[in-house]
Amino acid sequence: MIEMRNKRTPQISVVLTTYNRDKELPNAINSILHQTLTDFELILVDDGCTDGTSKILASYARQDSRIKILRQKNAGLATARNAGVRHASGTYIAFMDDDDRSLPDRLEKQLSFLQQQPEFAACVCYYYEVIKIDGKIQAKHLSKQPELIMALTKSQLKNTPMHRFVLSPMTMITKEVFEMYGGYRSFFKLNEDLDFTLRFQEMFRAGVVRKPLYEYTKPDSQFGTNMTTGKLSQTLKYYLACYVSAWYRRNKHMDPVDQGADLAEIMDMIIQLPKSLRLRLIDSCLGYHIEMLLTNPNLAITELIEVLKILHKLDSGKDLRFLYTSKSRLFFIFVKQAKIIALLLLMGYALKRLATLQLKNS
Repeated sequence: MIEMRNKRTPQISVVLTTYNRDKELPNAINSILHQTLTDFELILVDDGCTDGTSKILASYARQDSRIKILRQKNAGLATARNAGVRHASGTYIAFMDDDDRSLPDRLEKQLSFLQQQPEFAACVCYYYEVIKIDGKIQAKHLSKQPELIMALTKSQLKNTPMHRFVLSPMTMITKEVFEMYGGYRSFFKLNEDLDFTLRFQEMFRAGVVRKPLYEYTKPDSQFGTNMTTGKLSQTLKYYLACYVSAWYRRNKHMDPVDQGADLAEIMDMIIQLPKSLRLRLIDSCLGYHIEMLLTNPNLAITELIEVLKILHKLDSGKDLRFLYTSKSRLFFIFVKQAKIIALLLLMGYALKRLATLQLKNS
């Protein structure tokens, strides 16, 4: 269901999707409504919220004619964003997360960048990474990580580089290019933005506005409330699926996602990836996900074992070499934090796996 108050055609459509974050939502909405550039529409997608979100959205819509409200049954971030873009009137789409904040000149600076440099189909910006605990800001630091996008060569893109930065949520992109790729793929319940970024990079480039224009709430800082047992291993599986899918496309094979493969089938395809890519995936996965694991000691051990089981497929008979080479920092962190039980369980798991492999080879 859509609520519209006008039929104007703005330059920019801001798509803000939300699901049960009525406490953080007003801050995000206000940051858009108080932009220095005023020629925009704000599409607020209520993805089946069950809290006080609907009342908040209705209140804002009564006050500002630039707002459209789209309500749907809960379908996840990818579907919600796609729905917002479908109903957008603007030439450019600016995404926004419901627990973040756009700085006042974000839209103005990003629009100017894309208009002056048409060789870029999208742009991102420097941003402040915000760490929150119980909704309160504990720390904030400037991130220039988007520069990674500018530094990538065509050769590096072809070889599927490992990087954490994705085109979301501080992205502005032409609606035409976004729709050309069909937007986010609903297969990806997690890491849908990474999948879109990898597909985007195969034909287009993203530029970087070298000024902080966004405050991004770091997911790790809300790990304790947002992450449940099992979700981290699912996140890792979808992360790997993004790169399996990209490798098949870039090597002239049919994309398994487009062919209807399920997540388990795509995990089994990992062994077909080149050794160099599998090793880089191991490094990337453990480097990022172990860092996340340690933010919540209650989940660390259970999830760590699940992650190692998944990554063992990538190791492809290397006898868990990743546990004692480039992953020494994992042991160092455990020792530093005096996590003796964690160390014993980790080493016990490794020894058990090695014993199993030796029996198979004997």
